[in-house]
Amino acid sequence: CQPCPGASSGVLYLDRNQLQELPESFLRASTQVQEVYLGFNALTFLPAGLLRPSLLQLQLSNNSWDCSCALLSTLRSWPSLHVELVCHTPERYRGADLQSIPRDELCHSHSLTALFICLPLLLILASVACCFCRRKRKTHYSFQSRPESHLAMAEPEEAERAGRERAGDGEGQGGP
Repeated sequence: CQPCPGASSGVLYLDRNQLQELPESFLRASTQVQEVYLGFNALTFLPAGLLRPSLLQLQLSNNSWDCSCALLSTLRSWPSLHVELVCHTPERYRGADLQSIPRDELCHSHSLTALFICLPLLLILASVACCFCRRKRKTHYSFQSRPESHLAMAEPEEAERAGRERAGDGEGQGGP
């Protein structure tokens, strides 16, 4: 931002401003800000550039935080900065402090979701393949057990023999 109001004193009060998001460049040009108050807004995420080496206090309470792996990683990258951040979404974390959610649980939820989507599809595909194989076996066995299938296979051989006999008879009849 341009020189922010209050930044000269090292404290930036942005509480109760109905902020929905902060620009990616927020505080990028400011090296003297030590305290930032962003409570009682409608923020859902933090820009990566917000956490500055000079920042000692960051107040983020009463926002609509979307607790994600990225947000957790951003906050944990600054262990000296204690921030209380209560989750609004996803629903299963609503009301939980982001710092209390195990990283593995929050960051691997997408792979579990993919597993629960792919697993039923694979089971359906396997069931269809089994049904297809069973039908094919039943069809294969029924052809072998039906007498007309044997006749159908015998007919070409008989026709070929008959054709040879006729050809032989024709040569014998047309001879000198």
